[in-house]
Amino acid sequence: MHTPEIHNSNTFLGVRSSCTNRQWLGLTPEQDKRSMRLKQLCNIEDIIARSLARMNLEPEEVETFLNPRLKNVMFDPSDLLDMDKAAHRIYRGLIAGEKFAVISNGRLGSMCSAASLDKWLACYSNDIDHLRIEKEAEGYFPTRNQFEELSKGHGIIICLGCGTNFEFDSDWTPYTDVIVVDDQISVEHLPRVYALINSNRFDENPDLSYLGIAGLFFLLMVATNRLLRNNNHQTVDLYHFLDLIALGTVSDHLPMIKLNRALVRNGLASVHKRENAALTELLDTLTLKKPITSSQMAFQLGSRIRAGDVIQQSQLGLDLLSTIHRRKSNEIVNKLNDLYRTSKELSEEYYEKFYLKFSNTGTETPLIWAFHENCPLGIMENIVARINQETGKPTILMTHVGSKLIAIGQSIPGINLGIIGANCINDKLVEVGGGNAMWIMLELLPQNINHFIERVIAELYFQRETWRDTFPVFIDGLLTTRGVTISLIEKLSQLEPFGINSPKPRYGFANLYVRSRVNLGNEWYKLVFEDEAGNRIDGFLPNTNRLQLKKFLMGSRKNKIHIAGTLTSSVKSGKTIPTIMVEDAATPN
Repeated sequence: MHTPEIHNSNTFLGVRSSCTNRQWLGLTPEQDKRSMRLKQLCNIEDIIARSLARMNLEPEEVETFLNPRLKNVMFDPSDLLDMDKAAHRIYRGLIAGEKFAVISNGRLGSMCSAASLDKWLACYSNDIDHLRIEKEAEGYFPTRNQFEELSKGHGIIICLGCGTNFEFDSDWTPYTDVIVVDDQISVEHLPRVYALINSNRFDENPDLSYLGIAGLFFLLMVATNRLLRNNNHQTVDLYHFLDLIALGTVSDHLPMIKLNRALVRNGLASVHKRENAALTELLDTLTLKKPITSSQMAFQLGSRIRAGDVIQQSQLGLDLLSTIHRRKSNEIVNKLNDLYRTSKELSEEYYEKFYLKFSNTGTETPLIWAFHENCPLGIMENIVARINQETGKPTILMTHVGSKLIAIGQSIPGINLGIIGANCINDKLVEVGGGNAMWIMLELLPQNINHFIERVIAELYFQRETWRDTFPVFIDGLLTTRGVTISLIEKLSQLEPFGINSPKPRYGFANLYVRSRVNLGNEWYKLVFEDEAGNRIDGFLPNTNRLQLKKFLMGSRKNKIHIAGTLTSSVKSGKTIPTIMVEDAATPN
């Protein structure tokens, strides 16, 4: 994805500098023409056409985008390097009744793939042992001792989401074959494993780099199923795994295009059937009514599943996703809910500590970074995401895990943080680690902190020469408070799932008053907006949003303001009502 070009000619509502110092941009003249053409040729409504025009879609791409079907976007898994080799090895293991082992890390794509593998192998009566990397004890990366231990009694070890940028020696597992399924951007020196399926390995087709761990693992199951079927063996219907594959895909900061988009859309439909005991229990506990959205799947379900990371009980999330029993699911979900509350409290505590250190970062720097001693890694992941959203800049936080220094980073669309991490590994600034375009997890020596940060900043300037405070706010159109209805929000659901390359539509509202503000605790502010005709609409501001925006809205009771945000619904007095998720605001010129 290229850095969006700023066009002064399409400044929206005249906002050149909002309260968060961002310019608002509507559709360009070319996109306006494209929108009209899409509306006419594809017989779609104007509000849908405008969002598709923002993404620069052509008329022939619209049907596949709005109605993504697996059969229309599926490609031959053999197109991926090492896919056939891995599939043949797993096929032989299934037929011979070999015992499998799996190593997974804390990413949801890894966990969902591990749970899918568990259920898939159970259909063939093959045993599997899980090794979940405990962050506080081991960082994020498998060790030689772990490989040597797992090689005893296992014919195949599958590493999900880890193992690409790792100095692996096949002598550690002389009688066991290691298969890596990963999406971390690789260095040029690849590990000497039996097979490495990686959409971001340096010698892979770059057109496949959008795929994440869960999507790659789904393709591995497809390739193995084909071998089973061709050799007259019974196969399992892989549609039963789409709910987990969708959860893993939508949670890992991936572009929602092509196969990813179809996996998530079909997976959401699978979740609605309530066939998965774990996800059904989560939906009921969170009182989420169908149809759920991709955002709810990623943030509400995902945050509960990973709540065990807080106190080194990350195995709970994998146990939940692997179970087929509703009663066991209920027991685990109750534990995870308690841990989620603990996680929120600790996140607030450590956020304040990190905030004191990153808040003095200059506005012209492209990187927000900070170090704090002994922060739980699961908590630090949450804080990285929060600071990244507040500042709109690539963010890296660091802490000690024993003698190790762990860095976790999250990027912004258009900036590839993973390639920077790979370059640092190549140049020995980093011991081990990796990431994709949107995130990195690295282990480095304490004495290299300053050199590492200098290198990251230099490479950020290489990717983007000029760093304003943030990227501009792209707005699809102007709406009125009266024009926002539940029917309109339902129409916009055609554009699901949202993510990188297919953002949720954002709209501007002009000349509103803030009539009330209520702090709902650590997570939300509720606001009521009113236009000049007296029409009102509720708005919500996440407490993780930009600090300048919060301050601006809290002090804007008497003055007219413009606001920008996305649309959702909420329940008020038992009735579903339209709601604005506020992302920015400005004073009218």
